[in-house]
Amino acid sequence: MELNPKENEVKSIWERLKEIDLRLFEIEKKLEIENYDRITDERGNEERPHKKTIESIEKDDVLEYRIGQFWFAKIGILAFVVGIMFVLTLPHEDLPRLLPAAAGLVLSFCFLIIPKLFKSLLPQLSGYIVGGGLVLLYFTVLRVHFLEKDPLIENAGTALILLNAVFIIGLIISLKRKSVYITNLSILLGYLTAILGENPYYIFTWITIISAISVYIKIKYKWETFLTLSIFLAYLTHFIWFINNPLLGHELAFVTGAKINILFPFLYFIVFTSAYTIRRDEQGEPFLKIFNVAFNSALFYFLLLGLTIIGNNSELLGITFTIASILLLSFSIFFWLKEQSKILTFVLAMMGYLALSTAIIYEFRIPNAFIWLCWQSLIVISTAVWYKSKIIITANFFIYIMILVLYLFLAEGLSYVSLSFGAVALATARILNWKRDRLELKTEQMRNAYLIITLLYIPFVLHNIMPEGFAALSWMGVAVVYYIFSLILKNRKYRWMAVLTLLMSIFYISILGLISGELIYKIMSFLVLGSVLIAVSVLYGRMKNKQSAKNE
Repeated sequence: MELNPKENEVKSIWERLKEIDLRLFEIEKKLEIENYDRITDERGNEERPHKKTIESIEKDDVLEYRIGQFWFAKIGILAFVVGIMFVLTLPHEDLPRLLPAAAGLVLSFCFLIIPKLFKSLLPQLSGYIVGGGLVLLYFTVLRVHFLEKDPLIENAGTALILLNAVFIIGLIISLKRKSVYITNLSILLGYLTAILGENPYYIFTWITIISAISVYIKIKYKWETFLTLSIFLAYLTHFIWFINNPLLGHELAFVTGAKINILFPFLYFIVFTSAYTIRRDEQGEPFLKIFNVAFNSALFYFLLLGLTIIGNNSELLGITFTIASILLLSFSIFFWLKEQSKILTFVLAMMGYLALSTAIIYEFRIPNAFIWLCWQSLIVISTAVWYKSKIIITANFFIYIMILVLYLFLAEGLSYVSLSFGAVALATARILNWKRDRLELKTEQMRNAYLIITLLYIPFVLHNIMPEGFAALSWMGVAVVYYIFSLILKNRKYRWMAVLTLLMSIFYISILGLISGELIYKIMSFLVLGSVLIAVSVLYGRMKNKQSAKNE
């Protein structure tokens, strides 16, 4: 904020005094005159009564100066505007109905003109004076229809046109002055005008238009906090309509059945996100950019959730959130391709997968939805590898564990589809190993974790779903599959998984041989186990001979 001429004058005086003080100190030093400040420093910074440094005087006086000249004036302007608004709301039975409105208009234009006529008078407060005049003008126009029992203008459409004209006037003034304060105020009045309309199409259309204007202003002037306010007000305005617009005196209730309104949050999201896609910031990922994108995504998701579930549109939830997921993931891909943006990519991707998870849970219901969610984690890990995102990979691992635990607790019983968790863990470990050079994250321990889950989970499921006696046989079949994987992929970890699975099979068959009453299962299990172990032994012998031949 620039200082006015008087404050500049005071600052120059203090600067001059500091120069004189420095010169006196140098003279005292040359003449070997004891300097008080130096003596007190040597004595432990003793306090000298009734002496202040120039810096402390300057600090105290400037603070007092700012409070006296600026803060009091701002509060005074606010008090003056509020006082006039109270005067305009008084009953005026004995006066013509046009007179209070005319008085309000005259006073409003006086506020708007004063800063232009008296440029040297408190130049730092001119913006607050203009803002006060804008609020007073809006209030004057507002009361001619919305705040009166016997309104001066009976047609609501005409009143809304006038209020929109005030909004446009405020916007023109604010942009001409390049004042973010007045622009924020104008946008607030614009959204307020939108919610004053009874027609939902008018409300949603006007919200979209103001959102687009906000994006244009943000791109032109780079006002990030202004865009944050506009994002919040846009979704808030739609939400106020959703709760039956209590600002117009309606009873608080959720609006149901208006299916068309679900489309507009998509428009808000696209419009606000375009603030960072039309003209991109190549200087990295500033905090406010990340915050605005995340804030926009979160409000989009939660408003959509309310409109579908609470708004009695639940039959549209699946398709709505599937489309939302595609939209969020599309922007995630855009930021990755154009900016290699890791944080924005993470935010949008995770919000996209949250939307997809919401659609899956609604369509398939719990606990069956958990099976689909585990397959979704495979898609997540694939995109995370493409994005080189260690954050998404780590987050996906913990989400996978949470889904698996919930499934085991909530599922009524295990079935063949329950093996999906093991298959997904095995495939995830394979993807992480296949693209390990692409990742910045050292994934060795995470791959091991997925393989351990597979090693323990698949035998557990087979034990529960296979008939008695065939569980051990299925375990040996799994061990054979692991050996085949190890040969094809030339990966030692699968051989260890096969060995451990065979050891578990030996233990299981030994217990079965003692407790099972079915002789045929005992015979079959031991014969198959013996055959597999002999075959594995031969396989290891051949592998050892090949290794010895190579060493020779």
